[in-house]
Amino acid sequence: MRVKKIKERIFAIDGTPADCVYLALKCLLPEKPHLLISGINQGANLGQQDICYSGTVAAAIQGTFLGIPSLAFSSLPDEGGKYRFDFSAKICRQFAIKALERDFLRGITFNINIPPPPIKGIKLVKLGEKRYNPEIIQKTDPRKNVYFWIGDGSPTFVGDEGSDVVAIKQGFITVSPLKTDFTAYRKLKLNSLKKILVAIEDEIS
Repeated sequence: MRVKKIKERIFAIDGTPADCVYLALKCLLPEKPHLLISGINQGANLGQQDICYSGTVAAAIQGTFLGIPSLAFSSLPDEGGKYRFDFSAKICRQFAIKALERDFLRGITFNINIPPPPIKGIKLVKLGEKRYNPEIIQKTDPRKNVYFWIGDGSPTFVGDEGSDVVAIKQGFITVSPLKTDFTAYRKLKLNSLKKILVAIEDEIS
């Protein structure tokens, strides 16, 4: 990875957002920070699917892995497609102040989505689903090589009243606490799954 100094205390790195966090902590910062803020992302990070794809969220999770209280922020556009980053920054600042005052972030990453003003309030919510079905467009370049465009599509939002995908549509700022452990613990206890693994073990031994 290459590091470019933009100006005093501001650097650009040609790695992933998670790489940026790791390199900053190990090589660039004089001491471990009290708080990590990732974002403000241009566009939502809602539902289970976005959380798995998002570089913004990945950077915050990397901070959590490294023992730093971490927040991921994303801003949604208004009906005209304009992003109110000035408004989102004020919200971000308030969260940062409270996070530094109280120890409620340890071991958990918080994913926060901010709709355009006016807002109805703030809700603590679970992740819903944002099911994508993008169009795949195949083309050929001047050298006769095939390439593909993946469109945005029109994602389907699935969730109940306690989910981020519903609360954000109602005009609420959504706050979702995220665990770093993805293990499906119930599956670890399934005898049927254990039998399959034993059968595979027998075949390869």
